[in-house]
Amino acid sequence: MIRGKRKWFVLFAVIIALATYLIVLRRNAHESNLRTLRLSDDVKVIDQVQVFIIVSDVNAATRQLTAQLSFKVSGNIARDEFTPRADLKLLLNNIGVQQEFDFPKGTRMPRLEVVFPLEGELNRYPLDRYDTALRFLMTTPGHPPHNPATQISKPVPAATPQTRRARKKPPKIAEATSHLDELAISEADLQTSVPVQISVNTLASIPGIKFAGDVSRTGDPIVTAINLKLTRPDNLIVVSVLVMTGMMMLAVSVFVMALKLSASEKGMDFLPLSLAISLIFGLPALRNIQPSVPPVGVLGDYISFIWAEVLVASSAILAIWAWVVRSDRTED
Repeated sequence: MIRGKRKWFVLFAVIIALATYLIVLRRNAHESNLRTLRLSDDVKVIDQVQVFIIVSDVNAATRQLTAQLSFKVSGNIARDEFTPRADLKLLLNNIGVQQEFDFPKGTRMPRLEVVFPLEGELNRYPLDRYDTALRFLMTTPGHPPHNPATQISKPVPAATPQTRRARKKPPKIAEATSHLDELAISEADLQTSVPVQISVNTLASIPGIKFAGDVSRTGDPIVTAINLKLTRPDNLIVVSVLVMTGMMMLAVSVFVMALKLSASEKGMDFLPLSLAISLIFGLPALRNIQPSVPPVGVLGDYISFIWAEVLVASSAILAIWAWVVRSDRTED
């Protein structure tokens, strides 16, 4: 009867393990779809510039996001879909050398590679989060229409209970990233040029990074901003937690073996010592299998790795001194 129960228990455990394996395999077969952001926002005008953004690199250590930009023009400002009929100027919050890019009329618009700022804390790996904002303004030479009505200041309405509650609402992505590098626009540019409407199409897909975001249009002239939030994908966090748990369990197990050896009166066993010395050099290699792991010193190291190294080093010391004490007793 007992053997029959054991067989059913083993069979049940095998089925659960196999089902878990297949579920994880199926979910991660399309892992890229879970971390990829495809963002499109079109304006309903004929004369416009379409900006296609492909995020090509994220460097959390230097707090930089690199993107490839390509362009299409349409309407009266276009000779063809890649060549403008009028001079165009693009302003963006590139943290590189150049923030203004000129596209002369009759010249094909080239692809650009630009770098945007990231805000976040790498030391919180694998729970680190980052914010960034990609801001664009396209202009063409001209004189903006003068509207005196826009110069009249409007009275500020008194605060009501509804507006007070609205102000206490949690900020959206656009508001959370508003403190990032703003787009510098000179007054001279505004007096000699008019803005061109921009449609944006964004693709962000990089292993080890999960993207979320939206598009906002604010200011006068209207600046188009792509507000992004970057986190670690779920599968990376799970792998990191499993590695940290494994390191701690190995270290604690070896430490218990060393304690038992030091308290025992039997003959010397060198297994705890050999395991401890092996883990002193093996734990760093185990730590480094975590995806995109930064150098030692992040939050995860203080949760697991550093303490695991302390435990295995202490285990080696205990085993060595247990041998020293027993060798002295044998000589006596």
